[in-house]
Amino acid sequence: NSIQFLADEERAHAKRGRKAGLQAVRRAFYGGDLAARIVRHHQEIGGLLRAEDLAGYRVRIEPPCRVRFGGDVEVFTGGPWGQGPVMLEALNILDDLDLAVMGHNSTEYIHAAIEAIKLAAADREAYFGDPLFVDVPIEALLSKEHAEARRRMIRADEAWPEVPPAAEVA
Repeated sequence: NSIQFLADEERAHAKRGRKAGLQAVRRAFYGGDLAARIVRHHQEIGGLLRAEDLAGYRVRIEPPCRVRFGGDVEVFTGGPWGQGPVMLEALNILDDLDLAVMGHNSTEYIHAAIEAIKLAAADREAYFGDPLFVDVPIEALLSKEHAEARRRMIRADEAWPEVPPAAEVA
């Protein structure tokens, strides 16, 4: 219902252009009925979020993180304040494996994918955060050299039973 409400808000203001529609969506979410419902819910469960917090929130415009996968596909995500670069690192780790030969959804394919995600998640736990407050070595984490080192940690005959160790990244 919330998503439909926001889509309707954009459509209702679209005659003034896309930017006006998106501004209407922002007003509806951060200062309108949805904001009131979000704040009310937080109050009911003992949360600390207030209407002023939502009203004062502003998204920073930043360059995306990106990797090339499979030679011809460029994949973009948000920065290391979120989860997107975990997927990019996992794709980098998988990039030099011949997934097609493994066979889609074969045991070997799924094992490689899960182990790559575990390795990337270990690096997330060690390094990711809001770059305004944490020095995140995102270029190194998304480098092909880093992916190769992490790829060598995937064992075809054994899964990491726990989260693997994070890489040492300069």
